[in-house]
Formats: sequence, C-alpha cells, structure tokens
Amino acid sequence: MSPNGWWFSSGDVYRANDLLFGRVAGTIEPIPLNESSALRERFFPYRGMPIPPAYGIDRDDYDKILVERVVLHEGDLPATVLRLPMVYGPGAREAAKRRFFPYLKRIDDGRPAILMDERTAQWRAPWGYAGDVAEAVRLVVEDERAAGEIYNVGESDGLDMQGWVRELGAVVGWTGQVIVVDEPCPPPNIPRHLNLNQHLDMDTTKIRRDLGYRETMSRRRALEKAVAWDREHPPTDVDPGQFDYLAEDAILNRVGR
Repeated sequence: MSPNGWWFSSGDVYRANDLLFGRVAGTIEPIPLNESSALRERFFPYRGMPIPPAYGIDRDDYDKILVERVVLHEGDLPATVLRLPMVYGPGAREAAKRRFFPYLKRIDDGRPAILMDERTAQWRAPWGYAGDVAEAVRLVVEDERAAGEIYNVGESDGLDMQGWVRELGAVVGWTGQVIVVDEPCPPPNIPRHLNLNQHLDMDTTKIRRDLGYRETMSRRRALEKAVAWDREHPPTDVDPGQFDYLAEDAILNRVGR
C-alpha cells in the first residue's frame, strides 16, 4: 500500500466550467480537457447560485482548486489528486440520483417520446460509473507512482446527452423515441443561459497509460446496475417543474411527432 494521501477533486476546476456558466467570456477551451488545461481564475464557482441543500454543496465556500493547491504542496504527505466526472450508479450521493431520474421517470411513466432541444442533446460532459471511479481510487492508493500526480477520471468514449438517454432507454427496453428539436424545450433540458458551446469532456489517457486504469464492466452493465439502484433510491425531493408533460406535448404536436 502506498503511503500517499489522495484527494477527490472535480472537473469543475477547469476554466471551461466558468465558460459554461457564463462567469467569464472568451475563447472556448479545446476538448477533451487534460490535466494541463487552464483552470478557473475565479474562486468559489457556485456562490450566488440556487443549489438545493440536498446537493450537499456549501455554495459560498466550495472550491476544490484551493484544496488541490494545499494537498499538492504538503511535503510530508505526497498526494495524488483525482479529478472526478459526473458519477452515477450504486451508492451515489443525492445529486447523482438526479443524473438519470428525469429521463427514467418519463420512461416509467410511459412517455412515447423524450423531448430534447439541440443544444442539450449535443452537449458533452465527463461521466463515470461509481464502481469504475472506485477502481481509479484503488489504483492510486496502491501504486506509489501516483504520488504528486493529477489524474482525470471518467469514461474514455463519453456520449452526448441524447446518446445517454438512448442508452438508458435501450437498457430498460423502452420503445419510445428521443425527439430533438431546434427550439427551446422545458426542463430537464439545460437552461438557455448556459454556454453549451463549451463542452466538458475530460481526457483520461494519463491514468490509463500510467496506472493501467480500465473500466470494470461494460457501459450497458453499469447502466443496468445504476437503473436498479436509482429505482430503489429515488430522490428525496422532486421538482414537478421537471415534468411539464403538457408543454412537451404541445411542442411534439407542433412538430408532428
């Protein structure tokens, strides 16, 4: 066992996150983001944002860049930083239960179509199954070569949002359609004020090359496990505004679907 310390960080340390949320203007960051990609220059990225308490984030004091700096410069304890993706699957915290819930509920409600606007459908972010993220942690803890390093963690062939919804539907045997339209759509489509020209894909080549990291199972199997767990552990508070089926039907009828 390595004597290293290790720290869970997040892809939200990158400047791309501020571009996505419109906190800064400028050139779009090239993707996939690697460990040397530009970091945010502004601290405390969620101050002033309406984040529900269930998400477990202190929006006023949250910033993982500051913690990364501390642990990586602690000479008495060689540390490794893991920049994690959006985690899904068994054991995921409350925020992660909302990753697939709005789509899974539509499927369980018998909706014949899931409506997505083009911006949301094409947007890409890093994802990782909980068991695979745990495997990355194991490798870092057991391999002394990880000391002092920073690693992105996530799937190597991430999907866009419509790809994830289609994969989810296939796993549960849904026979409906994902309908993508070129007009604003109600939630859970991503709010229009976000700059979805900025994707957040992360390059995970380094941890795969240095430590031999690989996924522990196929994506389909991971989604099967995630769906089973999500159905047993639904979110504790559900926003009805995420399920405006009347508004969705009005758009679907207008586009002739």
